[in-house]
Amino acid sequence: MRNLPTVANRPPVPRYGDSRFHKNANASVGSGGGIGKSVLVQLLGDFIATSVRVPVSRVFLLQCARGELVRCGRIPPNGLEGVEECVQHIIKKEGVFGLFRGGWENELLDAATKLLRITTASVIAQFHLLMAHFFGRGAVLFHFCEPFLQLLITLPMVGLRDAVLYNYTVDIVAPKNSEEQKNPFVEEAYIYNSAWEAVSAVLDRYGWEGLCFNGLDADFLELGAQLISTKLVASLTMSQVNYLAKADGASILRKVAVVTAVDVALRVFLITVQQPFQVLRARVKALRPRDDPTASRSWSLRGVADIVHAEGFKGLWTGLRVRLLGEVGAVLIRSLYYFL
Repeated sequence: MRNLPTVANRPPVPRYGDSRFHKNANASVGSGGGIGKSVLVQLLGDFIATSVRVPVSRVFLLQCARGELVRCGRIPPNGLEGVEECVQHIIKKEGVFGLFRGGWENELLDAATKLLRITTASVIAQFHLLMAHFFGRGAVLFHFCEPFLQLLITLPMVGLRDAVLYNYTVDIVAPKNSEEQKNPFVEEAYIYNSAWEAVSAVLDRYGWEGLCFNGLDADFLELGAQLISTKLVASLTMSQVNYLAKADGASILRKVAVVTAVDVALRVFLITVQQPFQVLRARVKALRPRDDPTASRSWSLRGVADIVHAEGFKGLWTGLRVRLLGEVGAVLIRSLYYFL
């Protein structure tokens, strides 16, 4: 039986003036300083990541909406075809800060959307547990409907974010129409000077119903494709990845390399599958001129034929390269964390 500390043999409590007291105090201060430094490093890393993500996001959105900008006469048919040309056009017309147009507004709306989704998912999960307790079979069916129900609940915030993304962020300095492009003396300007002005234009045209439900079919199709492809890939590769990552005698370098390679491969596959829906959302949620015969179209699938007819099937994957560069670069940079 081991000896338990008693009043007689219990070590004395360090008091002020005792060397042990100051040693413990300094250790506490050092620990707090370490936590403070880690928080500052985390905040700095988040700021750098956001500063890099915002320009990539705008170039990606412009690539997705390029066909719509051509349709509205904002750019010539061969304008903004490549990533380099898109970046050069922004810097020439808007300056370096033009790469960050709408970026911080989008980050704020993204944070609010994520918070709403987390809250909604928590409420739905609690309701699912309650349903599983009383209705077992109904809970199984409800489990498959959870992502779509979550999408419906968060539609107002998602619609507000998309109105800013696909109208204010993709707005460029250009003539109002294609006729004015031939006149070198025409003053070029933005259509929207603020994010709220873009949202107000969408509300004036379609109201809250259009803001929330415009392009709903593309949202549902994208979510369904994402769920199916993710489940399929996970069922085919997860066991092999776990075996390679947890193999006996495997070094940290090998484990990180395996996880990084699989992450990159999965992202490339999933992004390639989901990219057509991103293009459809960019086309249908961009506000078209009132005299456009297709301005009243609210269903994204009606625009598929227009995209294929005007640009071919490759038009459905416009902007894929810049998105792959951003996503793969983020994975590789994140993997360096394990070696620092």
